[in-house]
Amino acid sequence: MTLEDAIDFLQEHKAAVAICEETLPDGTWRDAARILNSFPNAPMVVVIGSDRALLDEVLALGGFDVLTRPLRESEVIWTVASAWHQWMKRFQYQATGGPSCSDA
Repeated sequence: MTLEDAIDFLQEHKAAVAICEETLPDGTWRDAARILNSFPNAPMVVVIGSDRALLDEVLALGGFDVLTRPLRESEVIWTVASAWHQWMKRFQYQATGGPSCSDA
């Protein structure tokens, strides 16, 4: 429920995608992005915000995408799957020292 809880959890568990509210009880998505981006194999950050205009700032801080309310199931699934795929490509690239032989 808090940024501190999420950070504690993610220090012990690997995650490919982290979904974060725009505002948290103990911080903001910006705080979360800065902290998470410092993790080895950092998760892709998706922000749930009030306005799609937030996207440029999220991308500038290393985030992946913004979802806006009302959340639409198909958009959430597509965004999380795309973020996971991007994370896997980055993780695979780091593990092998180069790009995979196919983008499949």
